[in-house]
Amino acid sequence: MTTTRKTNHSFFAGPVRPELDKAVGQFNRREFFACHETLEDLWRPEGVGPVRDLYQGILLVGVACLHEGRGNLAGARKCIWRGIALLQPLPPSYEGIRVKQLLDQARVAAESIGMLDQVGTLEPGKAADIVAISGDPTVDIRAMGRVRMTMIDGEVLFREDVLGSQHRPVKTHD
Repeated sequence: MTTTRKTNHSFFAGPVRPELDKAVGQFNRREFFACHETLEDLWRPEGVGPVRDLYQGILLVGVACLHEGRGNLAGARKCIWRGIALLQPLPPSYEGIRVKQLLDQARVAAESIGMLDQVGTLEPGKAADIVAISGDPTVDIRAMGRVRMTMIDGEVLFREDVLGSQHRPVKTHD
């Protein structure tokens, strides 16, 4: 059994696992590399699903901040966009984290590095990271584990047809 404790970190909505408490503390202190290492240890044993998406989403937002601080805007843009894409389907509060507040701040960061005009809605000319799932995650969060299609930068990377066959198209260009 994992013990939990209440904290005062800005993104916490309630009790969290001690390892997650450590990671968010590192994030809030702008120790983004250490936060990355802590969250990587958390998400690796997780199966595919919303808890893993939460950990990876926080990790990617932190890495985006690290890249931005080092002047690597291309890396920052890539990571902030992927982090937002992972966090966006989650409920406003999940696993003790205020996901909505984190997303709001990630969008401010995306705007500051010139990304907001590329993300946030599905329309021509915007970046398209899409995960199609089977079910309604607002009713059953386990639906997030039933991925049917993944698209990154407008390119389908994974698709499952109606018979359950999986297709992973081979990338033909860079």
